[in-house]
Amino acid sequence: MQSARGMRLSLLALVLLLSGCEPAVTSTFVTGTVRGVSIPAASAVSASDKNILGADRKTVWITSGPAVCPRLRTAVLPAADTFGASFVGTADGGRAPALILTTDGNAAFDTGVGEERLHGSAQLTVESTASNGDFSARFSATFNTDAGSDTVTGDYIATRCATANPGCSASSGLLIAAAVLVFGRRRRNALSPTLSPAGRGSQ
Repeated sequence: MQSARGMRLSLLALVLLLSGCEPAVTSTFVTGTVRGVSIPAASAVSASDKNILGADRKTVWITSGPAVCPRLRTAVLPAADTFGASFVGTADGGRAPALILTTDGNAAFDTGVGEERLHGSAQLTVESTASNGDFSARFSATFNTDAGSDTVTGDYIATRCATANPGCSASSGLLIAAAVLVFGRRRRNALSPTLSPAGRGSQ
């Protein structure tokens, strides 16, 4: 007979094995709300491009109802949100509530109230691209709100949308941070002393 210690080790190994296997993505849904806004009966589309570093990136739009691709619109200057992906339009020219995710960890949520857009972060797992180009994943996206933070989770199977425009590849905050780093490096180089080889030895 197997000892009690052996049985515990076998049970632990089984638990670790099961916890490392996530079920496959088989549908599109969004669980949770952002500022009280939900996305029921969700469907999704995706587009591929390059991010600001030149790496491959996919952008996914998730909203209520079918036919997401024909409803995608692109904000034009001087719109309130000039950074981020295309938004999902409504018949009256407004924005439909929509969740926008990218494979490089960015997230946006259009609440459907005017041009309000919240920016956050996303984590994707179980990513897979089918032979027909459909892109699927399991996601978790978090947004800062007046109440603290809201998190939505779910799965999606996104069909390709050839007319989708992922928009700017970086948020304004990221661009500002990059500019500060470049300026700081140039400033340090300008302030560092440059002595000739002869000057270094003279006092």
